[in-house]
Amino acid sequence: MPLLISFSLKLGADVLKVESTAAGCCVPRAEVQTITCIATGGTYTVSAGYNSTDINAISMTSFEIEKRLESLEGITDVSIFMNGGDPCNVTGGVIIVSFAIIAPHAGDFPLLLVNGTTLTNSGSGSGSGGGSSSDQSTSVTITETVA
Repeated sequence: MPLLISFSLKLGADVLKVESTAAGCCVPRAEVQTITCIATGGTYTVSAGYNSTDINAISMTSFEIEKRLESLEGITDVSIFMNGGDPCNVTGGVIIVSFAIIAPHAGDFPLLLVNGTTLTNSGSGSGSGGGSSSDQSTSVTITETVA
């Protein structure tokens, strides 16, 4: 039979090679979920299955976030890309979570759940101190794209 589908996908240091002789078979889809967070402090919770982990609004590296997400149920390998130094900021920190293509789970991964009730946002108010008069709204959202 002639080879109908053949391609390789590089994921970090790993290479996934897919070959098929069946028409319409075995075309994996990568999933990307994007977390957007508006805050200057606190934490938010990310959940998958029955497990959850906290993500600090500031001072967390993409490597630390990757390891925390990979500790959740059903997540074996993700890549993390951040648009700045912190997971959250006053204009909306963005974390892009790219799920590795691992058969038979290629494609649609259940949407991660996020809860930002402990986030804080002091905005760009002047002065230092614990007053809440400069507090502004916070949010954390997640969207998914199956490529």
